[in-house]
Amino acid sequence: MDDRERKLRELRKRFEGKWLIRCTANLWIATSADILAPYEPTITEMDVDRFIDRLENPRGKGDSAVHPILKMVGGWEQIGDGVYKIDKC
Repeated sequence: MDDRERKLRELRKRFEGKWLIRCTANLWIATSADILAPYEPTITEMDVDRFIDRLENPRGKGDSAVHPILKMVGGWEQIGDGVYKIDKC
């Protein structure tokens, strides 16, 4: 068992009942086990430390910001809390 698999096993144990956790070679992914939870339903991070921080302190529903790549590209207008529309293609 490699280090990533050990971390995955430990995170699954630690957050059992709250998050369903999986990972790829480059990405950590968690889905809320409770669809009615007041926090964001899915968390994705490339860095495991940021991932753990987000698991412990999830954003509220609708608080998620525009993805950093989309901010860099620009052309997005915020029309509500956590709701954006594209201005251009």
